Amino acid sequence: MNKSAILKIGLTLIAVVGIFFTIRLSYQPGVAEADGTITFVLKDETGEIVINDQIEFDTEKEDGTAVTLFDIIDSNYNIVCRNALSGAADPECGEKSETISGKVILSVEQIETDFVTSYFAIYKNGEYATKGISQLSFEDGDVIELRYTGLD
Repeated sequence: MNKSAILKIGLTLIAVVGIFFTIRLSYQPGVAEADGTITFVLKDETGEIVINDQIEFDTEKEDGTAVTLFDIIDSNYNIVCRNALSGAADPECGEKSETISGKVILSVEQIETDFVTSYFAIYKNGEYATKGISQLSFEDGDVIELRYTGLD
């Protein structure tokens, strides 16, 4: 074989191996693409934006149940819920935080309400939401905003 043929074979093998490793390294088993993205905005008592994040979401949990906005917020931020029985803060947001209409969030990150003189008003795409954080439907591209709201 002449040098030119050996060089062509060698370059071809290098290219094939390079393509193989590129594909192999970019493949991540078990990592699925998200079903969509929402924009989550949190405003404090002055109306200042504290959080403005793009969050990817899947529509179903591993157990097949639907993902709620509460699930998305809970999995991305430090939150505290209101205990449905005692009214006290529940950092675990467990079963005792579940009411007939869903969970009540008292704090997200450093912004806190007491649900007596203040609460988080929920807005979806700029409109005041008529459902709570556990029941409000959402889809790809929605903007969800929690606004600290004081009761005067």
